Amino acid sequence: MSLRVASVGCICAILVLGALVNSNVGGSGYFRSGMGPLPSSCTLPQNFLSTTIEISGCGLEDLDSAIIRYQSLQKLNLANNKLSNLPPLPPSLKILFLLGNQFTVIPQTVLNLPNLYMLSFKKNMLREVTISPKWDNLAWMILTSNDITHVPGSIGHLKKLRKLMLSNNKIESLPSSMQACTNLELLRLANNKLGKIPQWLLRLPKLAWIALNDNPAVRAPPITPLARSKSKTLNGMQLGRVLGEGTSGVVYASNYNGQQAAVKVYKDGCCSSDGTYAGEVRVAKYASSRDTIDNIQGSKVDEALRHLVATYDVIEHPRLMSVMEFMPDDEPMVALGSAPSLQTVTHDTYTPLQAQAINSSPNFVLQALMGVATAATHLHKRHIMHGDVYAHNILVSAQGFSKLGDFGAAFFYDGVPNKHLFEKIEVRAFGFLIQELAERLEEPAGDTHSPSMLKDDLQNLAVQCISSAIDHRHTFGQVRNELKALMRSYSI
Repeated sequence: MSLRVASVGCICAILVLGALVNSNVGGSGYFRSGMGPLPSSCTLPQNFLSTTIEISGCGLEDLDSAIIRYQSLQKLNLANNKLSNLPPLPPSLKILFLLGNQFTVIPQTVLNLPNLYMLSFKKNMLREVTISPKWDNLAWMILTSNDITHVPGSIGHLKKLRKLMLSNNKIESLPSSMQACTNLELLRLANNKLGKIPQWLLRLPKLAWIALNDNPAVRAPPITPLARSKSKTLNGMQLGRVLGEGTSGVVYASNYNGQQAAVKVYKDGCCSSDGTYAGEVRVAKYASSRDTIDNIQGSKVDEALRHLVATYDVIEHPRLMSVMEFMPDDEPMVALGSAPSLQTVTHDTYTPLQAQAINSSPNFVLQALMGVATAATHLHKRHIMHGDVYAHNILVSAQGFSKLGDFGAAFFYDGVPNKHLFEKIEVRAFGFLIQELAERLEEPAGDTHSPSMLKDDLQNLAVQCISSAIDHRHTFGQVRNELKALMRSYSI
């Protein structure tokens, strides 16, 4: 049971390695030439009943064929190795992470898995994609950052697919068979070579989150006077304490034109799973500008922008940076929710800690929803699709004042045929937010209004937003009108 490692330099070392580990699965007999034994995190466990195995960042070129003996295995993480093929895998496997390896095709052993639920080949070298007829249960597939030029027509066989990540490839078109993926809710196609957006795509009945930036079919937003970058370089700006860090960058405290600001310094590389960093900052800057567009004027613009995490400027040197609105410590705002889990796939989660930090009174819920709806109305009047309307991208105060942030998936859709459908897609995402907050409603002490009545009212509004018949869904303007009526009804 030999295990080849990238750093092994000669056939002699490989033969010695094979002899040492022949009868010692999970033991200390795994060696790398000149580097001593592999850490335990890089070996198969001794317990053949293991349900989860993680062997990541080990430089492995081959996975031990003994993996087939783990017949209870459900989750296998082989991220950041140098694998280009795999031995037979146990059919019990449901979740397979192969991020950061060297696969050029999907191996037959993966195609043979009958219970696969989640599959990731992110950041490999895939040039083509094969869809297995055995993947009846596949709900989540990540093929981000490869060399894929086309999506096979067999993708229509994935009837249970809910989340599909295809950004940062070379895809020129989509097969019409993909419209059979009627359970698809989240789709990432940014930074490809799509020459047109097929109309059936916009009418997928459950689609709620989509990213299309940096494709020929989707042009960049106009550079209006107030959206133009003012600072190509730092110009003496000093970066202070770290405010936070995400997958795409680190956020620092700073100052900008005499006021406090938060500066996001993007990490190495060009892209995230949602699209390019450059595309993100272009749309965020345009969304935050106060130019008069589409009859949005004066106080209406100012009110809408209060509910967006504003981007003041974009800095291009010494590396890409985004100068954003600073959230003062004396007026704390926290994330309304947490990102989806492997179990929820496309829907946010809410931790007990968040439940304690955020009150769920009728006033709080209605104020939070109204703020996001106001921001979304502003965006769609400017033909901006946010693409990621989720609780984890919304900041809220203790009183329910809300701000929508994170433009990683956003794009400008003016010029795309039937562009009005983008708003209807985003309204569906908002409908799920309504449902989630309605479920969290609590009755505050001394409140004369019944939260159960408001819950029913909000659930009824959500139904108007998430209808599978896209033409029957509300616009954000209609959503705001209904929320205003509820606020009057509940004296808020």
